[in-house]
Amino acid sequence: RNVNKGAVLAVFLATAAFLLTGCGQLSERAIGDVTVYAFFAVCSFLILPAYFLLVKRKDPWMLLLMILVCIVNTGYCLVAASNTLEQALAANRFSYLGATFLPFAMIMIIMNVCSLKRKKYIVCLLAGFSTLVFFVAASPGYLDIYYKSVSLTVINGATVLVKEYGSWHNLYLLYILLYVAIMICMIVRAHCKRKLKSNSQIFFLAAAFMVNFTVWLIEQLSVIDYEFLSVSYVISELFLLSLCLVMQENERNNEELKKSYEEKLADSVNAINAAADPSVSESEEYAFFADNLTALTQ
Repeated sequence: RNVNKGAVLAVFLATAAFLLTGCGQLSERAIGDVTVYAFFAVCSFLILPAYFLLVKRKDPWMLLLMILVCIVNTGYCLVAASNTLEQALAANRFSYLGATFLPFAMIMIIMNVCSLKRKKYIVCLLAGFSTLVFFVAASPGYLDIYYKSVSLTVINGATVLVKEYGSWHNLYLLYILLYVAIMICMIVRAHCKRKLKSNSQIFFLAAAFMVNFTVWLIEQLSVIDYEFLSVSYVISELFLLSLCLVMQENERNNEELKKSYEEKLADSVNAINAAADPSVSESEEYAFFADNLTALTQ
């Protein structure tokens, strides 16, 4: 039931985005409306308490990811509402603070779900690389290595950054591709070693980052005035929230099954004790049998 609620919410958000942005051609319609960014920023903030209410066992990395999504979408909204280039660049840095560390948080979540051991030096290397990429992405306004030049334009009342990429801009492309490759390798490895308990885990994990990667890639290959990543981030949150609910439901079912099995096993032992001949129940063989009966698997 919880998964169905997540799916309904995803459809609602997608429909709302369609109604707010319109269905005309991107080159003919100005779709950079501040209200759209504000809508999805609010959605990302609403998913955060939903995680606390619906999920019993909290994952700190999942919590970090949802906070980062809130930062990204808030940054997009602030850029669209900016009046000066300085304000827009500051909001753009704030947005990159969330966007840069999102893949890092996703990798940590996948490691937990896939029951993969992570060594401290690997975590430190990934965190250090993410920090380096963030500082490079936050350099516009101070250096021209990420954006060679940047200016403002207004489309449908929303501010849009017009950027000319610098020599270091490809570092972000390399960063995204590297993290996507790492995620795919981890999921494939966990699947081959049967560390994933169900195919639904593979689906939700793969869908969560493939949605963002596909949207990001489309934005790199075409000229679009609206940051559709604000939409895909919210959808990814719903995928991951659904994954948490599926895992939680599986754990609850397993606990109930285990409890039911233990009760039936106890009844069986009591029935054997009641029906056993006194001379037999006092034998060493029977004592050994009764003691080890509870250790049998289902």
